[in-house]
Amino acid sequence: MEEWFPPCRFTDCRHQAEPGCAVLAALADGSLSRERWEHYVAQQLENKYVQDKTSYFIDKRARNKTTAMWSKQTKKNGGWKN
Repeated sequence: MEEWFPPCRFTDCRHQAEPGCAVLAALADGSLSRERWEHYVAQQLENKYVQDKTSYFIDKRARNKTTAMWSKQTKKNGGWKN
């Protein structure tokens, strides 16, 4: 699919409604099937979901580790002091 991206007019083309989009032109002239494009878009959304979910769990684990270390350090120093 990425073979269609370089000819786009803009390097940050979202391939939705931008003028000069090579993907939209390929869809219009039939050299790229709509089914193949929709499958690609669905796959990209699924990949983003998985990546976001993975990042969430990595961040959560880091936050929990930081909280545990902070709690341990607080207890070591005698707890909260007023």
